[in-house]
Amino acid sequence: MKTLKVKMLLITFTALLILFGSTTNYVQATSKEFSATDYETDKTYIITPTESGTSISSDSFYILLPMSTPVLSCCVNKGVVHILTYADNDDSHCAAYYSVDTSNCNFSYTIIPELPIAADEIRFSVDAENNFYLIDRYNNRIVNRYRNGVITSFDLNATVNQILCPDGYAAVILTEKGIFNINNTGASIVSSVIPEPPCVYIGNAIIADAEGTRYAYENGCLIPYEVETTACETTTPNVNSNTSIVIKDSCIIVPQGLTVAKLYKSLGLSKNDLTVYKANGSVLSQGTLGTGMTARFDGKNYNVVIYGELTGEGNINSRDLKLLMEHLTGEAKLNSVQRLSADINKDGNICTKDLLLLSRMY
Repeated sequence: MKTLKVKMLLITFTALLILFGSTTNYVQATSKEFSATDYETDKTYIITPTESGTSISSDSFYILLPMSTPVLSCCVNKGVVHILTYADNDDSHCAAYYSVDTSNCNFSYTIIPELPIAADEIRFSVDAENNFYLIDRYNNRIVNRYRNGVITSFDLNATVNQILCPDGYAAVILTEKGIFNINNTGASIVSSVIPEPPCVYIGNAIIADAEGTRYAYENGCLIPYEVETTACETTTPNVNSNTSIVIKDSCIIVPQGLTVAKLYKSLGLSKNDLTVYKANGSVLSQGTLGTGMTARFDGKNYNVVIYGELTGEGNINSRDLKLLMEHLTGEAKLNSVQRLSADINKDGNICTKDLLLLSRMY
């Protein structure tokens, strides 16, 4: 897989040099990383600024784009990733965006000089038919739709907080007065619910806001979605800076990749003083520790916890991300040890903030 990614990177970079000229200056103006999930496939893509441009990656996809301006916002639907940036237009900026088809690595770069844009704009989305939605540069109550070279403006008479196109069709506009929907027939308010921006699509037709409140997405609208919220009693542990191992109550919190041999050494114990058991009860005499294992020493059993590692494999990967998504949407239920591992920001709650942190850990 690593060799394939390297080959794809080289091919992509060579093609970009041919397209934009070998003297292109790949200056990246922001270091912020974005995460976007496809409504149709529930696949998550990570958009990351690098020294050479901006990469888009998932567990089976990689491409590098020649981004000479910052990534302002992004969205994905039906396998197409859209990234908002801007282009210089005289003394100001105008909207510009990349559209990347993940099925074949084809991409396009579109500049819309008719749409002035702020250099920090995030209220944007694109639907599956390449209709472009963006807040008006001069009036934050107006949403402009760019379709086939024509700009249509919708005055919602309410400050726009965020624009979403989760299913690739209707644009969902989150405002201070409620939720508006823009489709082929125009704009209309569809709900008085006011989610806390920024909202994130987390899979299985569920959207979560900045406070962790979840909403079911149905027919262009967000409906409050009641799912059990898991809370854990936590305290700030005393971390041993030399070992990065924390013993708290009945748990031993260890870093990813820690082996049995290193655990012996870190705790100053011999093999006779410590035994590690796998989740199935068998003894782990060597190898990497995983969440859900048990370490027995000093006459006590301690549950092994690795923040972000939920499956017990010992390393953080896309399977951990998928399991956390399924927990947040109610498809799966984490056990008590997994819940401790999933509380990555250690605030006592498992929500989309932990999901975003986890997406950046592998």
